[in-house]
Amino acid sequence: MFKAALLIALIFASLSLYARPVSMEDRDSIMEGWQSCGGYATIYSLNVSPYSPPYPISIQLNANTNNTKGLQDGKVSFKYGLTEVQNGKRYVRIRKTGPVKPYAFCSLQGTYCPYDPGFMLANIQIPSPTIQKSPPQKQYFMNATISIYDQDDKLFLCLSSTSYPV
Repeated sequence: MFKAALLIALIFASLSLYARPVSMEDRDSIMEGWQSCGGYATIYSLNVSPYSPPYPISIQLNANTNNTKGLQDGKVSFKYGLTEVQNGKRYVRIRKTGPVKPYAFCSLQGTYCPYDPGFMLANIQIPSPTIQKSPPQKQYFMNATISIYDQDDKLFLCLSSTSYPV
């Protein structure tokens, strides 16, 4: 009962932000440096939390599954690298590249599988990599790619950012 009430409240809150659902690609929208890099899902709204370890990276997603099966299960991969800023200029070279972190989609905190075909609201919690926040005298940015694959191993959603502050 509580989950249903919460879902209804989230739907009305998200619909009040937009008069009608318009995909992120149609709005040519970029959410604080994050953009879609593929997949068959239609994104209506997206919010990615700031990086603050040890807390997980939270992805609040309002989307359409655009398939007849919905999202029953799947996997998530999180790939990242670091660039450093010195003298106001960002290094092109990557300082450190982390391993690709695979996760079972339905085991992530905040997911409520299965998701039926059509409209979906999700708050996906991806564990933070073991990178500490930038020291005050330095500034790092994460080049991150988050890919979500469905139960048939097809790309459901891909998000990327070249400027995620760490």
